[in-house]
Amino acid sequence: MRLRDLNSFILTGAALLVIAVIGLIRGNQWLSEPGMPVNPYGWQIYLIASVIMFVNGFVSIKLAREREAREATRKKARASARAASGGGSKER
Repeated sequence: MRLRDLNSFILTGAALLVIAVIGLIRGNQWLSEPGMPVNPYGWQIYLIASVIMFVNGFVSIKLAREREAREATRKKARASARAASGGGSKER
C-alpha cells in the first residue's frame, strides 16, 4: 500500500478500531457519556463501523488504481497511434 492510499476512510477506520479495542479492554464505561446508561454493545458497534470504513477505503483504493491503469493504457494507445501516423506532424 502506498502512502497516498491512506484516505480518510482508512484513517477513520483505524481510529474506530482503536476506540473499539479500548472499549473492549477497559469496558464500555469508557465509551459512554457521563450520566448516560452504558451500552453493553458499544465496543461492538465501533468495531463494525471500523470494518465498514476499512472495506469502503479498500474499495475506493481499488477503483482509483483501476482508473489510473485505464488512463495509462489510453495514453499509451494515443502515443502509439500518433507514432504510427507519422508523429502527428503536418507536411506542406
